Amino acid sequence: MALACSLAKAQDANSPAQYKTADNILYREGKLTEYMQERCRLDVYHPVGKEGYPTIVWFHGGGLKAGNRSVPEALKNK
Repeated sequence: MALACSLAKAQDANSPAQYKTADNILYREGKLTEYMQERCRLDVYHPVGKEGYPTIVWFHGGGLKAGNRSVPEALKNK
């Protein structure tokens, strides 16, 4: 029985984490221009069923004129 429990734990520790994305969250309130409606948004990419995990806040450059807000693949699942 102890061996079965320890093997189950070992498999659980090695299973890849699952992540969820909440897209297009508007982070401004009040009167908004069309530009603000389009650009003042964020995406939250987070692990499912975990608490107290490290957090990275990713700001892309571009001065709100170029680029995109997607999470770089190198940072996902870290």
